[in-house]
Amino acid sequence: MKIIQRKRNRSILSAALCLCLAVVIYCTLVNPSFWNMGSSLYGTKSDNFAVIWNLWTANHNETSYTYLVNFPFSRPLKTNPIDFLTVLPAVGLARVTNAVFAFNFILFLSFLLSGLFMYALIYLLTKSAIPSIIAGLAYMVLPYHLAMSQYHFTLARIEVFPLFLLALVWFLKHPRWYNVGWILLAQFISFAVNPHYGLFNFLILLVFLAVWLFYRPNKGWSKPKWARVGSAFTIAFLAAATGLPRFLSTIQKNAEVAFGKPFEQLYAYSARVWDYFLPPIQHPLLGKLTNGFIMSHIHDSYWHEQTLYLGWILLGLAGLGVWRLWRSRAPENRFLGILLPLMAMGGFLFSMPPTVEILGAQVPMPGFFLHYLFPVFRVYARFGVVVATAVVVLAGLGIAWVLERVRWKKTLGMAIGALILFEFVNIPPAHYVDLSKTPPVYEWVAQQKDVQAIAEYPLGFPPKKTGEHLNLWDVYEYMLWQRVHGKPLFNGDPSGALDLTMKTQLADPGDPNTPVRLGWLGITHLIVHKEKLDPGVIQSVEQNSNLKTVYSDEQAAVYRIVERTAHFLPDAFRYPPQVRAEGSNNNEGSVTLQVPGDNEETLIVYGPYIALPEGRYSVRFMLSQAEESASHVRLVVTTDNGRTALAEKKVLLTAEPKLVLEFRTEGAPNVEFRVYGDIGSFQFGGVTVIQGDVSGP
Repeated sequence: MKIIQRKRNRSILSAALCLCLAVVIYCTLVNPSFWNMGSSLYGTKSDNFAVIWNLWTANHNETSYTYLVNFPFSRPLKTNPIDFLTVLPAVGLARVTNAVFAFNFILFLSFLLSGLFMYALIYLLTKSAIPSIIAGLAYMVLPYHLAMSQYHFTLARIEVFPLFLLALVWFLKHPRWYNVGWILLAQFISFAVNPHYGLFNFLILLVFLAVWLFYRPNKGWSKPKWARVGSAFTIAFLAAATGLPRFLSTIQKNAEVAFGKPFEQLYAYSARVWDYFLPPIQHPLLGKLTNGFIMSHIHDSYWHEQTLYLGWILLGLAGLGVWRLWRSRAPENRFLGILLPLMAMGGFLFSMPPTVEILGAQVPMPGFFLHYLFPVFRVYARFGVVVATAVVVLAGLGIAWVLERVRWKKTLGMAIGALILFEFVNIPPAHYVDLSKTPPVYEWVAQQKDVQAIAEYPLGFPPKKTGEHLNLWDVYEYMLWQRVHGKPLFNGDPSGALDLTMKTQLADPGDPNTPVRLGWLGITHLIVHKEKLDPGVIQSVEQNSNLKTVYSDEQAAVYRIVERTAHFLPDAFRYPPQVRAEGSNNNEGSVTLQVPGDNEETLIVYGPYIALPEGRYSVRFMLSQAEESASHVRLVVTTDNGRTALAEKKVLLTAEPKLVLEFRTEGAPNVEFRVYGDIGSFQFGGVTVIQGDVSGP
């Protein structure tokens, strides 16, 4: 009895030691800004900025929609996110602290839990503390984990993999039906933490059950009986039911977004063999040796998605672990000797591009077929975490085998741990963003009551990737500082055809009509970030008579929209082939239109296909007869290429014709203005559009 109690005490002490070491390593090597978690964000400008905004918005919005971004169109907020075990705890914590602290704390727990769960798994398999501690710490600071946590909040939650393996190994050791519940619970948690990781663990379960069919604890390997086949099918079905239907219903409908996710992206965001063997670029020493090769072979991906380095020390120890399992006579070890290598090999093959060239032939990989089942999943390189999990478990078994054969166990264990940490370390520099100092422009905006809504430039739309920079990250940075000023943003992902077209057409702040059209939407001010825009664009903004500078510093300038009239010049329109458009020397900015024919009405000019929000408008046609004789013209406002008129008028061109139409639109992405006329010569200077019922002579 005393021996059992002594072993329990040692287990508790070793677990406590693992936890303490994990905290120390996190605070020193992972996130030195740990003590400022409320004002320093771990990571860099990335999707994590949007996570902070979501945590803040969830506690400052009482409806399922928000007008804080994508103003004035609004956008839905996730009320039941599929990854709710990550989001909901963070939202609750943000309610009593702040969004930045909640983000950092959940991420901190992820690092601790990943180390502790791996520790528990190796201890369950080896009953040895030192290998368990080393494996736990190694898993915590995996290069994949360190890199992914800087860019993707939920993808940092890799603790679900050792947790799932714990449930599988426990069932293997104690094959009772009630222990299947632990597998189902772990599978449910995986889906609820991150749906992709839930899918990964489900595939691991299928491999586990395939091996389990032939496994007999005391009788060796044998053909499966129908009863066991039925049991395996039932477990797989129940595991899928814990999250796969929710995954399909929530994710599959979003597989095609505004610009699609073409099949070619699967090649960009898949792994290459060298990703597993070359030290990552963030390593302070080894990264200098590999940076050139990695960045020149990044194949239009991101460095953090390709950071799959396993470490040569860990790989060597994993090889010893495989050798130990294969030489063991224990059925459980021989089972793991098949399962873990299959898990590593399967993850490796799934992480590869959809097809690879072998002897001149394109051979399909597993991802080729996965694409047709789950088209939304396009970053196959993330299967590298499955490979890393299997390698760390095997390495833990290899460390246990080595330490069993030496006298200086603690010394050798510390040396192995130190070597692994050296291979995986990614500082200096430390990777965090100091949010304690608000940019001056946002402090100024927060104090201005007349600022009703703003548009920030660069607009961040359409989505565009330039090297390692994604312009959406600029939008996420705007959203991050919205916590300070609280003003609605025009920026944000579009949710409909109208706002998508609006953002495409209004992406250039240098266009003379951009401020006016923003004003029609209820936006009162523009913020221009000087260092992010071409000097020529900034000069065009400064010269725009529709804008007035109200604030400026070295980084940004704020402009107030002062006019609401847009003038579209002739070069914004289109002309039928039979109409000859010539520049005029008598009227700068206008064209002379020569219309041939036989006195029958014909289309003279049409355009410019602009998106207009709901409301009433007046349009004035700058059109006159180039000759002395008068002609009849028909003016049309339409949204469907002339089939249906929003407004229409037929007038006789005289010395001072009234060429104004008033119309109303419910919100349309392709409003155009058309002129029909008969044979003759016309002077066309474009159109002037005013929001509201503003008719005139």
